[in-house]
Amino acid sequence: MSDEWFEAFIEDAEQNPVRRRRVLRERIRALPVKDTLARVFQDKTDELIKYLRGERERHLREQERIA
Repeated sequence: MSDEWFEAFIEDAEQNPVRRRRVLRERIRALPVKDTLARVFQDKTDELIKYLRGERERHLREQERIA
């Protein structure tokens, strides 16, 4: 059902010059691969740093409890 709706939408957009201009003007431009990979790497690095900070705090609390 959704595939049929999507196909009808695309056909209508391709046949209507006003909608075709809008689609071309408003289409999403993908980031270059390098920028995307750099962003993913930075996000993963930030997650790891956050995880390690939490683990360090947990470890320090355990050390204080033992001492």
